[in-house]
Amino acid sequence: MTTKSRRAQEGVALVLLSACCFGAMVLFGRWAYADGVAPASLLFMRFAIAAPILGALVLWRGSAWPTGRSALISVLMGAVFVGNSLAYFVALTHAPAATVAIVFFAYPAIVTVAAWVIFRESLDTARMLALLLALGGCVATLGLTALGALGGAAYALLAAGIYTLYVLLARGVAPETDPLAQAAVITAVAATVLGGIAYGQGLSLPSSTLGWSGVVALAVISTVIALTAFLAGAARLGSTGAATLSAAEPVVAAILAALLLDEPLYAGIVLGAGLMVGSTLLIVNSSARDKAAPEGNVHANG
Repeated sequence: MTTKSRRAQEGVALVLLSACCFGAMVLFGRWAYADGVAPASLLFMRFAIAAPILGALVLWRGSAWPTGRSALISVLMGAVFVGNSLAYFVALTHAPAATVAIVFFAYPAIVTVAAWVIFRESLDTARMLALLLALGGCVATLGLTALGALGGAAYALLAAGIYTLYVLLARGVAPETDPLAQAAVITAVAATVLGGIAYGQGLSLPSSTLGWSGVVALAVISTVIALTAFLAGAARLGSTGAATLSAAEPVVAAILAALLLDEPLYAGIVLGAGLMVGSTLLIVNSSARDKAAPEGNVHANG
């Protein structure tokens, strides 16, 4: 086996590991909620634990911190990420985990529309088909969703919209900025903002082993490991390959919800996940053909 092929295999494994870690967010969040932890408190603890770990990794690697315009944009991204995270985890309190994960993955299609409107990027046949698939994925997923869960789906769609702003902001970051250092800044800002929100609402802490397991797992597995695995995989595969494989995330979330949260896997959920993954793959491949996907900084959701 050549060194190149071995690095490619390592990259595939790392990005799939990242997708599994991000997909497990729904499971860890539910563990914490079962113990009475509120969304703002959960996210504050998530980022308060993850930020110093990421910061220590940056110092250990000797990476440079973002400076100037890139530092300012990273701070803004951290503030925006608060809104995205809150909307996503509030959605989990109102709708099935699989529904939330699949609807949220409409964000690549929303980014495509936003880039077309704001930056006048081309909207070719592949991208238009991707938008139709994303719309079909949402309709299929929500087709059998109980009326009471539609509010949760709306929060998931709101999270996708806010994450679109996060992705668009990332375009302004200098390509030489170290992604891990930027992630450390973003999580530190998110922890600070969420700390204020959680304090204002009244900080709610877990009271059981299951609750604390959910909090720690969300911070370590679905944040630190997920981010570092994605970045390491992207360094081996390039951003296009990494983004393509990360489309497995909503599938992982749906499977975990069915196996460990006893959520039924309706045909609509399966179809919706398939359509949303297809939409993402079309967008990623179309961007690669246009040379629109940078090979430097890459960003993973979550």
